[in-house]
Amino acid sequence: QGLPTVTFSSPECGHETEVDLPDYGSVLLPSDNIPIIADCSGINYDLTSTDGRDLVIDDDEIKFTSEGIIGVIGNIVGTINCDTGTPVDVKHSFEIVGNIPLETEYESSIPTDEKSIVKIPIDLKGDGEQVWLVGVNGPLSRIATTEDNKKLSLGSTINLEIDPAGLLVDGMDINGEIILASDSGQKYTVKVKLVSGEDDKTRFQRWTEPAILVPMALALSALWVILGIDSSSRQVAADEQEVPIIPEQSNDPSFVDPFGQSYR
Repeated sequence: QGLPTVTFSSPECGHETEVDLPDYGSVLLPSDNIPIIADCSGINYDLTSTDGRDLVIDDDEIKFTSEGIIGVIGNIVGTINCDTGTPVDVKHSFEIVGNIPLETEYESSIPTDEKSIVKIPIDLKGDGEQVWLVGVNGPLSRIATTEDNKKLSLGSTINLEIDPAGLLVDGMDINGEIILASDSGQKYTVKVKLVSGEDDKTRFQRWTEPAILVPMALALSALWVILGIDSSSRQVAADEQEVPIIPEQSNDPSFVDPFGQSYR
């Protein structure tokens, strides 16, 4: 996420100094730190955490001296002072969670006229458990529902119950998002695209479309010509065919003359 800017002026020095912290608060794993950017002459941080943990400022981060407790919502409060200018009052909220969803994309197929269930895998940062509020957004919400909250851990999926409700036709794309929200209001999205009727029949129909068949036919014709030219079995027939040898005592009437003599 980006960093909002808190700006204070130093009139005596004729310049401004900026203090940057993450947008809209921070969502943290128990061992995470908070990025902070500030620079001025004689800078001094007088900050505390409302969850009781000690902290230090190092390498452009607010670092906690111990791990946080999952479920805690707190604030970093205090002031940042420089040699000159007005002190900056700081109040930055944070929430400690067991895992953090990664924003990904998912695509699958669904029946056009039957109810079904689509299992959406959720990628996570962190190996703990966390309950997330779940919602469906966009056109997808017209045919898909899911549970209002879900405890997620590594390997978890979110099940979408699909009811076409007569709204779909074969080959239709249905786009939308799964929204995962924390108790403090932080939101993460998983983009979803479903294709109706993308079964074996539909795939076969796509392969039989002229736009696909014509190039395939031309390619196969060219391949046949090439293989025919290179083939060792392509031999020119002799001008004179060898006369077949007929057994002396043939019973085949076509090889017996009217006088009863057999051809040798």
